[in-house]
Amino acid sequence: MEIKRLCARFWWGNSEKKEKMHWCSWPHLCLLKGNDGLGFCDLKPFNRALLGKQCWRILRNPNTSEVILLKGSYFPRTNFLQAEAKPSNLMVLKSLIWGKCVIEVANSVAILRGLQLAIDTGFHSVVVESDATVVVGWINDGKVLNLDVLSLI
Repeated sequence: MEIKRLCARFWWGNSEKKEKMHWCSWPHLCLLKGNDGLGFCDLKPFNRALLGKQCWRILRNPNTSEVILLKGSYFPRTNFLQAEAKPSNLMVLKSLIWGKCVIEVANSVAILRGLQLAIDTGFHSVVVESDATVVVGWINDGKVLNLDVLSLI
């Protein structure tokens, strides 16, 4: 929330002497350009996507020293997909587990489409937020980027 406030202050101006008028709400600024927004990136889904990428690296490279250290410290008796955050865990693991749902959702979509996955465990919980960013339409049926839609971003 603080980051959104700082971004809005930067966008609308920052002055200690007087308050600046915010002409649009932050969610409106985050709308796509084609939907009368400015196409700003909403930081929560963006951050979750970056964490999801790190989770994917953990799954793809289980023998790196970082993954071995994480496994030995935080989930020695289970795998990363089944790991759960505890209050005593560092923010690193809590953040990774928060970002892990990106992989769970992506793989659930792949399963629904009938694609084969090379992951040996099932996914038990899929968390989709009601305000999740939708990327449907970015890739057409021929699995090619839809440049008309992407140009509006």
